[in-house]
Amino acid sequence: PPGSAAGVGRRRRREAFTVSLAGLCVDVNQSARRRDVDFQIRDVQVDLQNPTRDVVLKNTTRPFLQTHSQRDDVRTLDVHLKQMQLTFGELEVSVTGALLEQARLLRRSLAPGTGGLALAEALARADVPYHL
Repeated sequence: PPGSAAGVGRRRRREAFTVSLAGLCVDVNQSARRRDVDFQIRDVQVDLQNPTRDVVLKNTTRPFLQTHSQRDDVRTLDVHLKQMQLTFGELEVSVTGALLEQARLLRRSLAPGTGGLALAEALARADVPYHL
């Protein structure tokens, strides 16, 4: 609530992007040794919400995405796909400075700092046995 101690000192950030999906469909056919999976997304739209509203990505043909995968020997733990097919429809994309800035902020908030170890940290850890 406004004025509560939990809200003091924190800046609330509005959503930067919204993603709308329509017409999701999955069809799985499996026998004792084989599995076929068909997956489809009919429509997709990605909208920039902040600082201005703009359509960033939208499919112009249907479906947006259609996949087919075929897996033989479904009893094994390892997944070996005999066949994998991805088909994308046509897309309309809008890239603006506002989009790039919001994408940069989103990337920073999802992965703060640098990813992984610095070289000096990796070398220091390499000198210490793992099992001790």
